[in-house]
Amino acid sequence: MTIRTSLISEPIENLVKYASNGKLNIPIFQRSFIWREEQIKMFVESLIKGYPLGTFMFWENETLDKYNEQKQHATWVIDGQQRLTTLCLITGIKPAWYKSNIDQDQQKRRGRPSKNPTTWKELTELYPVQVNLANKEVRLSKQLDDNYIKITDLFREKPPENLQDQYRETYYDLRADILKRDIHIWKLPDELDIFTVAEIFKQVNKGGINVSTSDIILSYLATYNPDWVKNTLKPYLKDRQELEPSALLQLLFIIGKKSDVFIQSSVDKDFYENGIVNIFNNVRPSIDQFLQYEKGLKGLTKLTNQHALMLAIYSLYKNKDKDEAFALYLLALLIGRYTARAFGALEQDINTIEKEGTEGLIKDWLSRYTAPLEVTAEKIKDYKYNRGIGKVYSLILYLAVYEDSASKFSSAKPQITEAHHFFPKAVLKDKYKEDEINSLANIVFIPATTNKKLKKEPYQYIKEKGIGEEELKLNLIPIKEQLWYNEHYYDFISERAKLIAEIINRYLTERIKSVLSI
Repeated sequence: MTIRTSLISEPIENLVKYASNGKLNIPIFQRSFIWREEQIKMFVESLIKGYPLGTFMFWENETLDKYNEQKQHATWVIDGQQRLTTLCLITGIKPAWYKSNIDQDQQKRRGRPSKNPTTWKELTELYPVQVNLANKEVRLSKQLDDNYIKITDLFREKPPENLQDQYRETYYDLRADILKRDIHIWKLPDELDIFTVAEIFKQVNKGGINVSTSDIILSYLATYNPDWVKNTLKPYLKDRQELEPSALLQLLFIIGKKSDVFIQSSVDKDFYENGIVNIFNNVRPSIDQFLQYEKGLKGLTKLTNQHALMLAIYSLYKNKDKDEAFALYLLALLIGRYTARAFGALEQDINTIEKEGTEGLIKDWLSRYTAPLEVTAEKIKDYKYNRGIGKVYSLILYLAVYEDSASKFSSAKPQITEAHHFFPKAVLKDKYKEDEINSLANIVFIPATTNKKLKKEPYQYIKEKGIGEEELKLNLIPIKEQLWYNEHYYDFISERAKLIAEIINRYLTERIKSVLSI
């Protein structure tokens, strides 16, 4: 789809006015002002010298303010918030979104002043940017010389009392030039959906702030239900790192409105304020039950494919069968049901369960996909643990061995478990190819803290760490010391692939074939 954007221009004096009166608004996820002093200085320098300032990007969506009594939230600043806030800072015009409770830890990390501003005026005085009226040089300094003025003084009602007469004309001309300067703005079409806007934001902010689709959707919901988003939903998601917020919200919309479209004119205000809250409260127990069903799932922050997870949660919510829900989750991963952008696929599958039950869904899947419910040692050796179907089998391997073995390389129970190369990359990279190093047969799952300490050949760190035979067997490591040397790496992955294939095939039989009768 080709997006028809339009390019407009607005003078700076209009932009800061719109920021002040609420015509322009910043989504919740963007509200922190994080520019360092040096970044502000460089921006002011470009402003003073007439250098390009880059384009801004706005999204004006009528639905955003259709149900908002203030009628001032329709235009979001998708790109340009840091620059717009800086323009407000130097002109002394407080934007409507300004909050005084700035995150002090973030200030320190970003190299910002440690003083806590309680007013907009105090914030404007934190950044000692000055301009030389004689040559338009810009600097950071708290000491004023004859030719320098604070950039904020350039926009006061009256010029500084100590301003020399010879610079008064320059003062007024420079001020007028800045305020009248046009900024180019790309306007996104009103009809764009929230996911497209999210993708656009990611593209234009590559290398900058990491903002996800979830952030934008949460900001949209907070327009209607700020207390619930802030006090209930966001804390819950923070404690459930296994969940991707956008996927969960999509599930709630499918259940509540039979559609995965978040922004639509047919959804009334009551749904955003009350309906989605009620659905969340009903689905929440199923989420917790599913994540506690298999010990390896709880606390695993990178579950393979969120849409498969949402389908499983829905199945448990609908049918109250934990074994069936988990089997569907694994089967969806293995057939690659949601490998592409799968908003429509999840809605379709939930509708199938509604109309035809789980048996109807399985029949539909198996008529279109090949279910790899058995794996050979050769395939395990060839699969890369971090790509394609290898990533799925990596998760299944993790789940199969987690309960007995995940903490056996360390005396303490792990907080976070990571995939570890049994033969570390560093000791193999000069002799073996990357794909060979990343073979699933070279992967074990151990605590992150232990992972960072194992940097030698296996025969060395096994002895140094006192790792016993029982621990090695639980992690499916062949108990032949000669296989723990680099020169025998090929023999090692061949032997271990047999052990992995055996446990994965047994796991798939017990957790999918037997449960779903396929």
